[in-house]
Amino acid sequence: MLDSCPLVRSLGQLVEGGTPFIWLPGKLPYLGCNSQSVQIVAQTTKIEVADRVGDHVPIFAEIMQFNDASYGLAAAVAEPDAAADPVPEIRGDHADADSE
Repeated sequence: MLDSCPLVRSLGQLVEGGTPFIWLPGKLPYLGCNSQSVQIVAQTTKIEVADRVGDHVPIFAEIMQFNDASYGLAAAVAEPDAAADPVPEIRGDHADADSE
């Protein structure tokens, strides 16, 4: 289509079609020929599994919680308002935030 456009492949579609995709820190990523071409050994307590896949993209939900020490105050304010509502929990997965 475009002379300067690189070839683009949907990794999510490749993986769902049976082609493993591996990318380790400090290494170039690679594709396996099929699921039998790659063997992965991992401790389940030391890996983070995606919560779901949407449109061929893995989605990892994160929970962030802020306390008094984690947000800045205006210079004129000495202390946070004790009567204010507690800071809400914010989820990193914004796609579900509207549905909750």
